[in-house]
Amino acid sequence: MILVTDVSAGTPGWVISIGTRNDADSWLPRDATPAQFDVAIRAVAVGLRVSPRDEPASFAALDELHSPVLLTPRETQVLAAAAGGMSNKEIARELGISLHTVKFHLESLTRKLDASGRTEAVAKGIALGLLRPIDL
Repeated sequence: MILVTDVSAGTPGWVISIGTRNDADSWLPRDATPAQFDVAIRAVAVGLRVSPRDEPASFAALDELHSPVLLTPRETQVLAAAAGGMSNKEIARELGISLHTVKFHLESLTRKLDASGRTEAVAKGIALGLLRPIDL
């Protein structure tokens, strides 16, 4: 999830961040055009930093903690179903895919999330803002 936040009145600009982070690594001036917003949001989504042209260029890599995890829409669906406590067979039936495909997606998303299994993947998915915790 990409957030665009109007920063405090003393600062002339918009902060663009990933998930619930609210840092000023990426930002646009207050008078940015819709086209500039579009490009900036797409850049932040793939892990780039954005700042006005008059600032010195910075090519530092994002640290591991802030690098976005990009899951496919289907991986996100499988992760959400696993978070709901569904078995692999139930996920396959619910999504209309084969059991083998469910296992493939679970393997892929646990690798992307650097998790040891589905439970840790769900926990990391919630921590990264990829899933919303269920309120009981």
